[in-house]
Amino acid sequence: MYCFAYGSNMSLQRLRERTPSARPLAVATLGGYRLRFHKASRVDGSAKCDAFRTDNPDDRVHGLLFELAVTEKPLLDGFEGLGCGYDETRVGLTTAGGRPVEAQMYVATDIDSALRP
Repeated sequence: MYCFAYGSNMSLQRLRERTPSARPLAVATLGGYRLRFHKASRVDGSAKCDAFRTDNPDDRVHGLLFELAVTEKPLLDGFEGLGCGYDETRVGLTTAGGRPVEAQMYVATDIDSALRP
């Protein structure tokens, strides 16, 4: 499966500790989104990064497109807090080479706009 990573999940070492099959495929851009730091950590309350949908065509989030085994998705869901402040969505990306691709991505659902990075 394809997964779009932004923020700290762009670290290949960190992602492979969670999903050993993770393989980076390309740098990718997500249009109509901006990075926001408005998701409170469950661990320490710090502001976590989120790709926030704006629908503004000038807004962009840069990240990495990874491929990982579908069997490892439940592991990643647990680490990413799926259902506990994060949800998942399918997004259309453009790779650095100009190729369109669809991927899964996590987005914050528990937002606090007063948080700062």
